[in-house]
Amino acid sequence: MVDGRAAGGMAMAAAIGIVFIAHGLLHTIGHASENMCRMTYMMPNYYSIPVPHASWGTKPSYSLLLYREGSQSFHKRGLPVLFIPGNAGSGKQVRSMASEAARELGRNPSLGQLDFWAVDFEDELSAFSGDILLSQTKFVCRCIPHIMDSYKEEGMQPGGVVLVAHSMGGHIARIVSASFCEEDFDVVAIFSLSSPHTGLPVFTDPLLKRLTDWSADVWRRNFFPSAHEPVANSTTSSKRSERLNRMVSVSVGGGLRDLLVGTERCDLSHICPSSHCLSVSSTALAGVWVSVDHQAILWCNQMVQIVVSSL
Repeated sequence: MVDGRAAGGMAMAAAIGIVFIAHGLLHTIGHASENMCRMTYMMPNYYSIPVPHASWGTKPSYSLLLYREGSQSFHKRGLPVLFIPGNAGSGKQVRSMASEAARELGRNPSLGQLDFWAVDFEDELSAFSGDILLSQTKFVCRCIPHIMDSYKEEGMQPGGVVLVAHSMGGHIARIVSASFCEEDFDVVAIFSLSSPHTGLPVFTDPLLKRLTDWSADVWRRNFFPSAHEPVANSTTSSKRSERLNRMVSVSVGGGLRDLLVGTERCDLSHICPSSHCLSVSSTALAGVWVSVDHQAILWCNQMVQIVVSSL
C-alpha cells in the first residue's frame, strides 16, 4: 500500500516528466515552425485561353491560363510547362515559378526559354472526391493537345510538355502520364511538390482510390515487371511504355513544416526506379536546405529557384 508522501512524490515525478516531454515537443514544433523561406515577388499577367470542347466530361468553370511576367510578349517562345494545382488550389499559384523563370532568363539569356501555363479548377476539393479528380484530369487531357497545337500554329514544334504539380495535382500528372488521355502527346518530365504518392492522406471515396491506384499500378508494372503478371503487348501498352521510359519524375517533400503531407508520403521508389525518378526532401536540396509548409513550397524562393533551374 502506498502512503500519502510516496503517492505525492510519484505525482510530482509524473508532473515533472510531463513538463519535460511537453517542453521537448514544443521546442521541436517551434523549431520546425520557423519559416526560413524568402519571398518570391512578381508582376503577374494571366491570359485566359479558350479550350475547344473543354466542357466534354469536365466543368465549364475550369480554365486554362497562360502566364506572362510584366510586359512580356504574349507570343509563345519555348518549352511549355503546365502547372496543375492541388486540393483547393488555384492556377494562379504558378506565378512564383513563372516569375522566377523570367528573371533567370533575364540574368542569363542563353538559357532555354519556358512558357508557363496553368489549369484553374476554381479551388475544388480534389482530395475528397474521385468525381472531381476525374473531371480535372479530363480537363488536363483536353488542355495539353491544345497547348501543343498552339505552338504548331506559330511554327514551333516542342518535343513535349513538362508538368509541375502541387499536392493532389501530382496524382493528375501521374494519371495523365500513364496514357489515360485519348490524345497522343509526350510528358517530358513531372515535378511534383508535396504530392502524396504513397497513398491518399484520407480515404473518403472509392473512385478516388481506384484512380490513384490505377496510375500507380501502370507505373509499377512498367518499371518493375513481374514474372507473375501477364505482359501487355498491345500497341497502346507499347506506346505507354515508350513514353514512361523517356520521362523523368522528381518528387519533393516539404519536411517537418508540411503537416498535411509528410515527406515519406512523397516517395516514388515503390513505383519507379532511381534511373527515372528522384524523391527528395526540401531540406536535402542544395541551395534550399529548409523545411517548407504545404502551401509555401509553391512560393518559397529557395525552392522555386531550384525547380526553375532544373527546368
